[in-house]
Amino acid sequence: MDDGAGRPTLRARLGGRWSLSWQAWAVSAGCVMLGVMGSASARGASNTVWLTWQLLGLTGCLAAGLFMIALSRTVYRHRRQVPVAVWIVVMCSALSGLIAMWTIEALAPLVGIDTGFGSIDQVFVVGLLSGYGGCMLILLFDYRDRTAMARNSLIEEAVQLEVEALQRTAIVAQLRAQLADDVAAELSMARTNLESRLLLARDAEGIDAGLEAPDWTEISSLLRDTAQSAIRPLSARMWQQAAEGYPRQSGWIIIPNIVREQPFRPLLIVVIHVLGGLKDVMAMFGAERGASIVACQCAAIVIICGSANGLMRRFPAQHARIFIASLVLLESGVFVTVRQREAWLPGSSPISWSVVQVVVGASVVLITSGFGAWRQFDTDSRDLFRDRVRRKRVASIARSRQLADLARQASRVLHGSVQTRLHSCAMAIDGAGAAGTEEGRVEALLEAMTILAQPLREEQVASSLADEVQRKVALWGALCEFSVQVYGEGDTAPAMAETVGRIVEEGISNAIRHGRATRIEIVVTVASGACNVELTDNGIGPGGGKPGIGSALLHQSSGGAWALTALAQGARLEVAVRS
Repeated sequence: MDDGAGRPTLRARLGGRWSLSWQAWAVSAGCVMLGVMGSASARGASNTVWLTWQLLGLTGCLAAGLFMIALSRTVYRHRRQVPVAVWIVVMCSALSGLIAMWTIEALAPLVGIDTGFGSIDQVFVVGLLSGYGGCMLILLFDYRDRTAMARNSLIEEAVQLEVEALQRTAIVAQLRAQLADDVAAELSMARTNLESRLLLARDAEGIDAGLEAPDWTEISSLLRDTAQSAIRPLSARMWQQAAEGYPRQSGWIIIPNIVREQPFRPLLIVVIHVLGGLKDVMAMFGAERGASIVACQCAAIVIICGSANGLMRRFPAQHARIFIASLVLLESGVFVTVRQREAWLPGSSPISWSVVQVVVGASVVLITSGFGAWRQFDTDSRDLFRDRVRRKRVASIARSRQLADLARQASRVLHGSVQTRLHSCAMAIDGAGAAGTEEGRVEALLEAMTILAQPLREEQVASSLADEVQRKVALWGALCEFSVQVYGEGDTAPAMAETVGRIVEEGISNAIRHGRATRIEIVVTVASGACNVELTDNGIGPGGGKPGIGSALLHQSSGGAWALTALAQGARLEVAVRS
């Protein structure tokens, strides 16, 4: 939902995803606890009473949280699809703050505490602050979400440029060599075992024919075990190798942005100060003294903040220094207040009270200034991001992504060609044994050795889709009967032929190895730029195992548009290859 110029509407920002979130509740709960802390310290409460105040504040926050959960199940249930109306968001934000206050007010008498809450003016101010603060929090979180998307889009474009540059340099060859070395190291033990079996086989049929013949059943099992326990896990690890993530910008950047860019909001600070402290001070020191000290404090707030705002507008380059100096000056007023309170009533302002006043005061200043900061955050954050993203960082991400892409290509080769061919060799050994041909066994073992010697050797993809399908079928031709039909091939891109070949390879391998199929019908149809692959076998049907790398390959090649269906006899694999 936007305003016609590509910008989201106020309803989309306020009533969308962030109109209800635990993050906003957590920040609001922190504000409530600060307010409760200030009320407790203003009364000079003992440690026990002070802790009771905190428990009351926490209970009020939980009550507001339950109200939010109820909203998420009703009015706000479909907020992601249909944003909630602005007036509903404002009213519910105000009501959540009032629910927290009313809960504290209702439970306080049960523990012997007089909160002094509940007057009409307090209800009005708490509702106003809750509604305003809640909406500002929603806009703030919405800003962060949209800025993150814009930031990722920016770096995505930069990374793509670096990836394109890397593909034209020698680094790709280096990465491929690194992967080849890693895979070779992983498979060295399997090659050593097979070499010893091959030497024994040659000796048995050659000069040393009198030696004990090799156990071909053991060799066949060794090939299957290599494909399953070595190739399959290695393929899975390479598939899961993830590219380096984009740098994320911390939410703490909000505080420096407030100090550097935002003014003080003295009127809002005065309202919060009067609401939180006037009644307690008047009860402790009397109406005249209480009103006078609060009036002096309010005047100091207005004078200091107003003067600071004027200076920050006059000297924008010194904004942060003026802001910090003014904040320190504001908080130093706490010690002036302590001196006066102690003169009127000794023991009324212990050190703990002073510390709480400084913490609460600084928090109120930052929160009130931060409420209006969201309008500048988007621009500031993007500028900051552009300053921090340097070429080396983008190049690092690009190298990581390129390595991840190469690792996934290697995973496809390992899972498809290597694992498939090892199983094929094992089955060829079994078939040669049934026919009594020792030469066929040795040839199959030599083929397995060649595969393990160069596991990531790039295969030459056939020039046409039909030829590529036939090339994959030929790997299994001696073990199964095939029927292949390719319709409407036209000018199929080499990448499409390679993808279809991998799908056919995966389907054949599963049908023969897991489904025990003896006949497979393959139909490939190309029409209007789309390609559909269908494999039907006469095996025992799907085994219902846990999805693995093969399923991930099918999902990636089709964008999820694939299905494996059990038939009366056998199964049918249907894949819609995405272009």
